Amino acid sequence: MANKEQNYIPPTGFFFSVDFYDGSTKKFSSFKEVSGLSVKINTEDIVQGGENGFKYRLPTGAVYQNLVLKRALNVDSELITWCKDAIENFDFKLKTVTVKLLHLDSNSSGSKPLAVWEFSDAYPIGWNLSNLNAMGNELAIETIEIAFTRFARKK
Repeated sequence: MANKEQNYIPPTGFFFSVDFYDGSTKKFSSFKEVSGLSVKINTEDIVQGGENGFKYRLPTGAVYQNLVLKRALNVDSELITWCKDAIENFDFKLKTVTVKLLHLDSNSSGSKPLAVWEFSDAYPIGWNLSNLNAMGNELAIETIEIAFTRFARKK
């Protein structure tokens, strides 16, 4: 019998999707880069009286990085309206953001998710535009930074 790990083909990191949910509606947006898929458990050192050889390290809670999304500048989109409402008007509408790592399904004409991460109670906290340079020919890239309550890997 063949070992599953021997036949495993590592996934590529360039085929992904990002979805935004607000209640019953789902919005899709394409991005060139997603970062911030990270969680770390903080610890607290506890020293026991009279014991100098070690410290107890107890978990205190999870710490998340902000989700950072990059794409070509889109001047008229619902995502930009959501960002403007939060940043300029301080009107925060919480959404659920789902990031899916995809692969082509050879048995069908579509793709299916390999891994899915869901970010709960997400809201924008930052927007940035790449440098404008008259001597270059790069795309104008906007960066959207999103805070959230927690995230979980769903698949």
